[in-house]
Amino acid sequence: MNDVPHTSNHLDDLQETAGTRYTNKAHYLEKQAVRSGRLITANGSAFLEFGKEVLEALNAAPQPEIDEWYGFSKKAITSF
Repeated sequence: MNDVPHTSNHLDDLQETAGTRYTNKAHYLEKQAVRSGRLITANGSAFLEFGKEVLEALNAAPQPEIDEWYGFSKKAITSF
């Protein structure tokens, strides 16, 4: 994580766990999921965002289909 933009559950937890080995606070992003090249990071509640990033990275479907899947899934989860 020291060379790329990334995210996790909480920056404080990441810093505490990694200690002095973690030196990239400047590239920590408060986002659900972050893709940097082939590396995808996400927080523990971001399974849909992580899945969307994976689908996009793999070019698994046309972007409108990925967006439709994500939108439908997000709406279904938030309506509970």
